[in-house]
Amino acid sequence: MENFHLWLTVILDPIAGTVILIALLINPWLKVAPLWHRLGMTLAAAGLDGQTFRNYVALTTGMAPRDSEIPWWVLKDLGLVLLAFHFLFLCLRKCKEAG
Repeated sequence: MENFHLWLTVILDPIAGTVILIALLINPWLKVAPLWHRLGMTLAAAGLDGQTFRNYVALTTGMAPRDSEIPWWVLKDLGLVLLAFHFLFLCLRKCKEAG
């Protein structure tokens, strides 16, 4: 039960990343979505996969993950930050047009 949450993320994160990538490829709205959306979602999906690998190694070896290599899990955070700033930009532009 101690590692339940980590195992849950190892199972669910790659599923979520795959769903994001499939949606980007087949959803008509996402095909024409702004580049910020597509790039942010792609980075988030890559970050989920990186975090999955990191957690899997930690769970199977019992050793804490080493982040001295490229921290792929950071891509998830960067993707979400990119989306957040894009939505902020949209809101500011809408407020400027309205006022």
